Amino acid sequence: MRTRGLIFAALLMAVCSCNKNDDLDEIFSGRFKITSYRYNGTFENGKLTELNKSRDNYWIFFSGGTLNGMLTNGVVFNGTWQADPESRDMKVRVSDIATYPSELSRYVINILRNATSYSGDHNVLRIYQDKNNYIDLDSGI
Repeated sequence: MRTRGLIFAALLMAVCSCNKNDDLDEIFSGRFKITSYRYNGTFENGKLTELNKSRDNYWIFFSGGTLNGMLTNGVVFNGTWQADPESRDMKVRVSDIATYPSELSRYVINILRNATSYSGDHNVLRIYQDKNNYIDLDSGI
């Protein structure tokens, strides 16, 4: 009996350790609030206050390979995304926006349009343009 248990445990570990890929359907699903950002290596407190002013501003909703979002002042955007679950590389296409309601809105869209990778999970997600430019998203807000 003990030998069977050890064999079962070894098989379970082998199966579980083979798949190191992220589950993209789990990570990129539902609504995320944009909670912080870094643009050209800096955070600006005034813009962080703008981000967190209202739950109805600065959010992104992921569903399948599409996304929809709200910046501020009712300005919406939509697009598509692709990600590689092994390398965590990411590409985002975002619709054109006629007028940006704020400088922060332009930063957010620029980071999304130039996204190269992601980190995190369904709870807290970071989308990178590079190490000096990224946005943080939270699904729990």
